[in-house]
Amino acid sequence: MQRKLIQKILISFIFSIEITAVHCTFPLRNSQILESDTHLMLMDYTAKSESIRAAINRLKNSSSLNDRNNLAVFQIRNSELDSAEKILKELAMSERSNLTPLLNLIRLYYISDEYPELRKFFALFAKRIDYNKVLVSRILTELEKQKRTEEKVIILDALTNLPGFEMKAMEELGIYFTNIQNYGEATGYFEKILEVDAFNNVALFNLALISVESGKWSDVILYAGNISDLKTVSGEVYFFLVKANYELGNYREALRLADKAPTSEKESIEFMTVWRNAILASDLKASLSQFSEI
Repeated sequence: MQRKLIQKILISFIFSIEITAVHCTFPLRNSQILESDTHLMLMDYTAKSESIRAAINRLKNSSSLNDRNNLAVFQIRNSELDSAEKILKELAMSERSNLTPLLNLIRLYYISDEYPELRKFFALFAKRIDYNKVLVSRILTELEKQKRTEEKVIILDALTNLPGFEMKAMEELGIYFTNIQNYGEATGYFEKILEVDAFNNVALFNLALISVESGKWSDVILYAGNISDLKTVSGEVYFFLVKANYELGNYREALRLADKAPTSEKESIEFMTVWRNAILASDLKASLSQFSEI
């Protein structure tokens, strides 16, 4: 019994050292934004006609999860950021069943532009929860539900360096940067994936998409032509290949691939247009009756 108690004290001591190691002193430049930020969440709190200072004084001696979280939120609104950080880190580490303190801490770091501190803390948090993928997925889902996309991106960036999360995190980051048309960042992530898994269909598809948007037709054929399972990607792979071969003057190959394409792709206006153009390029007298709706 005594040995278990000593072990528990030692573990708590070690983690308190680790938490202190990522402690930072916050600049006050964004404190006004934090004072009115709507994403900072109170827990089971009924609004009272009291000042922020009165709320802090009332809550500061409580040990309950709700009160400790709420104390930290009021401290943030009162520009007591270092004290709030300390409380939220302790709660995030000890209260895995409730994500509110952790989400508040993420928000504090994000609004304060303390991205390196957020990455460091999340790496420590992930280690503390034994790299629990279910719990990490819950955190990412919650950020997505709250439309806190940029915070999710910072967490994903931290996950790219953590065991078991690297590939999925890089996939999500690549897709995010593709969607916002930051093709340079997206390409970097997808190329890193292919260094580990040369036939990763998600990376190949998105690199093909980026190459279509950039007009790099040989690259389109390189990437789209190596996708092994069309069911794992949602997109017009055959359109990419038909379009690339048409642009490169490979009309026969474009027509061969157009014939192989599934009906779902053939029905799109884009596909039918490039298919028709490939037919005309190979034979000006060819029948175009199937394209009457274009």
